[in-house]
Amino acid sequence: MGVHNLLSSTEFKETLVNSGHKAILVDCFSRDSQASKALAPEVVKLSNDSKYEGILFAKLDVDQVPSLADELGVKDLPCLILYKNSEVLGRYSDPTPDALAAFVDKAL
Repeated sequence: MGVHNLLSSTEFKETLVNSGHKAILVDCFSRDSQASKALAPEVVKLSNDSKYEGILFAKLDVDQVPSLADELGVKDLPCLILYKNSEVLGRYSDPTPDALAAFVDKAL
């Protein structure tokens, strides 16, 4: 499946609205953040796991869309936000990947 790149606030909002009952995991990252870089391969790995085929994986470069990052309340990186039915199920900001799968499992 891979990870979809969200390039604008409009695209983010359309993705939420059009997702139906599918969960969405948004990886808010910065290219300058070592913690974001460390977690990115794990997000890609989960996105390609058939267990999570019911989840849309997306990423948002907070440096490219800072107004949306502010709107989402992104303070620390990495910041992963899990949505279902346009509602926030939870946030994940641990820079280590150990608990990431358990966090994503909340959407199943």
